[in-house]
Amino acid sequence: MTLDQDVRRIMREMLADPLSLPFEFRSWVTQWIEVSGSQLPSSQLTGLQWAAFTPALTASVTNPTLGTGSTASGRFARIGKLVVAQAALIFGTSGTGAGSGSYYVSLPIAPVGSLDVVGDFMVFDNSPGAYRAGVLQQVSSGQTAILVLGGGAEVTEAAPWAWAASDQIRYRLGYEAA
Repeated sequence: MTLDQDVRRIMREMLADPLSLPFEFRSWVTQWIEVSGSQLPSSQLTGLQWAAFTPALTASVTNPTLGTGSTASGRFARIGKLVVAQAALIFGTSGTGAGSGSYYVSLPIAPVGSLDVVGDFMVFDNSPGAYRAGVLQQVSSGQTAILVLGGGAEVTEAAPWAWAASDQIRYRLGYEAA
């Protein structure tokens, strides 16, 4: 395959997967690849496939404990300065702890700038089957983002609910790398 074919294949995979790229970035990325085509130098590519990363969930006061049987998985791709990623953090079935304070999630690569919206997320409360969504805003200290619900409230140990076994945080990212 040529470089152009590899880039197009990866972009098709990312854009075809609903969790791989926030909606607001889709038309921009498609136009960028079309304009760049085979002109994108191979020196600006960091691999031509998904790479794994292990996301972390932290909090402003005490970090949460995902517990036994938990999941922390993610994948990302980088083309030039564009980073796209998706991740899942699922509390286990025992030994979980909600921690305290505002929740933060890790980013696979440090973004450029600070306080930018770098993605979106969905949280799921397993016991009643409730969902909420919001945006991820990079914090000024680097490679983490705070979870902000619609209306501006931050996700905490008690908001939008008390976290318990099998609850989930799923997020996807699209941002410019530093």
